[in-house]
Amino acid sequence: MSYINEALRKAQREKDAHSVRYGAVGRTGRRGSAPFYRRRLGWGLLGVVFISLAFALYSWLDFRPKKSTATAVVARPLPSAATGGRSVEKAKVLYEKARLFQKEGKLEQAKDLYQQTLRLDPGHVEALNNLGVICLREADYTAAQQNFEKAIRLRPGYVDPFYNMACLYAAKGDIEKSLAYLRKTVSMEGSAREWAKRDTDFRNLWQSPEFQRLVEAGARVTRDK
Repeated sequence: MSYINEALRKAQREKDAHSVRYGAVGRTGRRGSAPFYRRRLGWGLLGVVFISLAFALYSWLDFRPKKSTATAVVARPLPSAATGGRSVEKAKVLYEKARLFQKEGKLEQAKDLYQQTLRLDPGHVEALNNLGVICLREADYTAAQQNFEKAIRLRPGYVDPFYNMACLYAAKGDIEKSLAYLRKTVSMEGSAREWAKRDTDFRNLWQSPEFQRLVEAGARVTRDK
């Protein structure tokens, strides 16, 4: 029986030892604390993800293009007085060149330079008048009239475009309008009578008594003196 008792005691010792090992494991928390460790790891990962998302959202809000409610205004540089002065000076040079070409009978070159002059200085009345004269020579009566009338509007005391309007209407055969402009010219400049007497543009008026009286009036006054 002693060996049976010994076997029983051995079995009891092994059972106690097995219980102690499990109890020790339980006390150290290595098995019992595993769920808590996994929960703590899970919450840590969620925290990292949340912080990353928050940082990404902040970066997007901070760096995205800002919408402006103000209407964009494109600033256009205004022409300076210096720029305008240079244009006028250049226009004067071009006008003088054009005038020389016109005197030499080089009407195409003169016409081109008068047009350049007017692009730089649209109010250049002498260029308008002379360009109108070239258009009159080309029988472009519409363009000639537009240039003469613009010169008259810009400088009503400038006699040349009035005289040239008389020439234009004479060339078109409109005797009444030609005489009207010629009378206006003579009232502004008495020597215009002498211009008209020698000007072949008035050949259509040479037989007109009114034209004869108009151009001879100055000669009679000169003789009376």
